[in-house]
Amino acid sequence: MIFTMAPAPKHSHAEEQQLILDAAIRCIETSSIMDFTMSSLAKEAGLSMGSIYKHIRTKEDVMVALATEMYKQQYTTFEKILNLPMPFPVRLICLQMTNEASACCYEFGGQLDMLVGNEAFLKRASQDWLEKMMSADIAVEDLVSQSLLDAVDNGELAAKPEKIDALVEEILLGKWSMCVGFIQVARQRATRHLVGKGVDIPFPLDVEDAIVQSMKRLLNTYPWAETVTDQAIQAGCEMLVEHGLR
Repeated sequence: MIFTMAPAPKHSHAEEQQLILDAAIRCIETSSIMDFTMSSLAKEAGLSMGSIYKHIRTKEDVMVALATEMYKQQYTTFEKILNLPMPFPVRLICLQMTNEASACCYEFGGQLDMLVGNEAFLKRASQDWLEKMMSADIAVEDLVSQSLLDAVDNGELAAKPEKIDALVEEILLGKWSMCVGFIQVARQRATRHLVGKGVDIPFPLDVEDAIVQSMKRLLNTYPWAETVTDQAIQAGCEMLVEHGLR
């Protein structure tokens, strides 16, 4: 009896997964975040449906997987900004003043972010992908939280020892809520273009934009070593440009 060896896999597990995610991006960009199909994804990736289902079981898994990669890039971008030589509260504002390529990864990043914030949508995704996405999302939050704690340690933010954790959570939650709310409102206004009444999304933000001024006023209510000024924010924006983040 003659035994023949099965051919070696053409791609590793990680390579196949990356092929699928790259193909998903192209499929969404040529159709839409709602209209692409799993069969078109397989064709674009050059893989069988069996290979696709080894990695991705549903269209919701595709969205969650792409969001995971988006949050990982967001972490990398935030980490760079939080290590730039500028006053810490200015760094916090600059987190929202990057270009869309640095913040979202994809042209459809805003739509994706809204989808994966919907619990009913996420219930249709696989548990393993949900855990990966949630871990990536929490890592971003923990990064900013730890940076605030570091600002207390190095004297940039004054806080009584027993109030540190509460103060950090207050600043983090207040700023995050303001920015997320603004982005949702901006995107909602932009969708009005479907009836000829849309308003352009103002990204990247400029110093004089209302949300930037609101963030400045919010942060200046806290005991920083340096007060946030328009000049400092503008200098921060220029530094972002130097580092290819704006």
